[in-house]
Amino acid sequence: KYYVLQHIVAHRDGSGQVSHYSTIINDITDLKVADKALRDNEYRNRSLLNAIPDMMFRIGQDGTYLDYKADKNQLLYVPPEVFLGKKIDEVLPPAIHDLLRTEMAAAFQTETLHSFEYQLEIGGKLMFFEARVEANINEAESIVIVRDITERKQAEAALIESQQSFERIFHINPALMALSSLPERIFTDVNQTFLSALGYTSADVLGKSSVDLGLFAKPEQIAAVNEQLISKGHVSEFEVQIRRKNGGILDGLFSGEIIRSQGKEQFLTVAMDITEQKQSHADLLAAYDATIIGWSRAMDLRDQETEYHTQRVTELTVKLARSLNLPDDDILQIRRGALLHDIGKLGIPDNILLKPGKLTNEEWVIMRQHPQYAYDMLLPIVYLHPALDIPYCHHEKWDGSGYPRGLSGEQIPLAARLFAVVDVWDALRSDRPYRQAWSKEKVLEYIISLSGTHFDPKVVELFLQVMNVSK
Repeated sequence: KYYVLQHIVAHRDGSGQVSHYSTIINDITDLKVADKALRDNEYRNRSLLNAIPDMMFRIGQDGTYLDYKADKNQLLYVPPEVFLGKKIDEVLPPAIHDLLRTEMAAAFQTETLHSFEYQLEIGGKLMFFEARVEANINEAESIVIVRDITERKQAEAALIESQQSFERIFHINPALMALSSLPERIFTDVNQTFLSALGYTSADVLGKSSVDLGLFAKPEQIAAVNEQLISKGHVSEFEVQIRRKNGGILDGLFSGEIIRSQGKEQFLTVAMDITEQKQSHADLLAAYDATIIGWSRAMDLRDQETEYHTQRVTELTVKLARSLNLPDDDILQIRRGALLHDIGKLGIPDNILLKPGKLTNEEWVIMRQHPQYAYDMLLPIVYLHPALDIPYCHHEKWDGSGYPRGLSGEQIPLAARLFAVVDVWDALRSDRPYRQAWSKEKVLEYIISLSGTHFDPKVVELFLQVMNVSK
């Protein structure tokens, strides 16, 4: 397809009549194609400019506003009718128009893009802008593109404030706090509490890991912390023993979480020093246990015929429990329960409890209430709830014929089943006013005979093993 430009000229004779025509044809295809490309390019440029949310200003080299484009006139410092045709010195605050003139001059001199940031109060609100200045040397003007960066600036300010708040909290916190890199776990920051509590200086710690410093007194705790971190993404209130620089041990309640700080992911750890609380708790438990021992001793003194009975049955019951590899905490509760097994007898009248002869049926009814008395006495003491099994259930029997509730089989708590055998063993091996102590062989034969009725058969087997006796 070609484009041509045709010129037709009429020629006349001497009488003025047209005698002939001449035609000149020029090929203007290239001109038409170039014109279309120019118009297409202008359309694309207009579309691109309209799509850009930024404001654009044409400013003459003398600083006069020539034209503008802004989708949001509310971002303009003054309305268009006020600034068009005027110089920037007449429109903008001095500090800003001086800065703009400087950047415009630099853009003309270097023929490169220059940019700067500034702020203006518009509609009572402080706004932040970024201006980019490009020199259009052929037209002796500058193209200034202005972008609203208020939200970005506010976000940056909030981030800085958050970081500063974090750092303030980090450094004044009474807990031991540390930041370490991931995945290396190299300390990048620690607070003063960390240094003071463990006896280190910053130079001792920064650039090293907890492994380098040997902070965890028990190596297995490192593996446990790592396991929690991998599975949950955080570590929550994990009790650890932390080694001080001088070798002393600090009991800590350790928590940790992956956070973003200083532009990168780091591991934030917080450890509360619970050394004093642990010691106070241990002291309190010791006081409780001393009280329990005092109560049991008082019972032995009241019932003189069973003097030291409580101490003996407690030791033997604990021995049985250990042979089953029960957890230490369970064994502790069994010990307390054994010490308190006859505490309910405080509710039994002396004339029955201390009677030298056999009890009547009516007196046995009263005597058999002592497990219930024990339960009623100890139940309000929350600390002793786990130890109630023996005081409450040691007179229950495997076949269900015991008291106070007639429990049978494995309904009877294990601690009470263990204690029942030991209690009978010690009672029969001790002298009483109405009979002499039985021989070891006779007592063992008696216990074996009650296996499956009075006693749990498995417990009887265990008792014989512990006593080194073959059934």
